[in-house]
Amino acid sequence: SGVVGEVHQTGNTVIDALLAVAKENPVCDIPGLDWDSHRVILATVHRRENWEHLEDIARGFLQILDRFLDVALLLPLHRNPTVRETLTALLGNH
Repeated sequence: SGVVGEVHQTGNTVIDALLAVAKENPVCDIPGLDWDSHRVILATVHRRENWEHLEDIARGFLQILDRFLDVALLLPLHRNPTVRETLTALLGNH
């Protein structure tokens, strides 16, 4: 494989931060979301390499939401209209 030297697993800073916050068990009130009756998907798709696939990604989210009525999607929307408008158009009020 051509690797010379040592390999160090460093982790994923986003996941590490998420797990650190989760340990605190913070209150997260979101209107219309009942944490006790929904399984929640937190997703971000704002990275530039996702832009050409936004419609497919949104359609995948819709398939999940339509199939599993107990699933809620938290999708923070980037301010960039390329991302925001595409996702809003397809996901609507989900």
